[in-house]
Amino acid sequence: MAVEIKDIGTHLVYSDGRIYSKRLKRFLKLSITSRGYVCVSYNGKDVKLHRMIASVFIPNPENKPFINHRNAIKTDNRVENLEWCTPKENSQHASRMGLIKHSETYLEDRRQKGFNVIQAMGNIS
Repeated sequence: MAVEIKDIGTHLVYSDGRIYSKRLKRFLKLSITSRGYVCVSYNGKDVKLHRMIASVFIPNPENKPFINHRNAIKTDNRVENLEWCTPKENSQHASRMGLIKHSETYLEDRRQKGFNVIQAMGNIS
């Protein structure tokens, strides 16, 4: 896929996940949050790069509030790897991709507290 560029005033946003500052005449440095997301300092604020890329390039007619990384790699912020989603779709995606794991110890702890694990897991989908 060819790299698309959108002008958002003081910056150019590239569909491959890069941000160019027209004022500084260079690509902005990226940082990684403690949760593994890529951030960029934009207008004095740290902004998650996947949110900026999705907001600029991906229409969101249903006003879905979350963004999935389709391949579950948080540092892959190419447009083709991002999609808007609901909280439920986000949780289902995380579960399918193996990002949410319930260990046997966790499940046993829940059983001992009288929580019906099977019933609750059935309500996830």
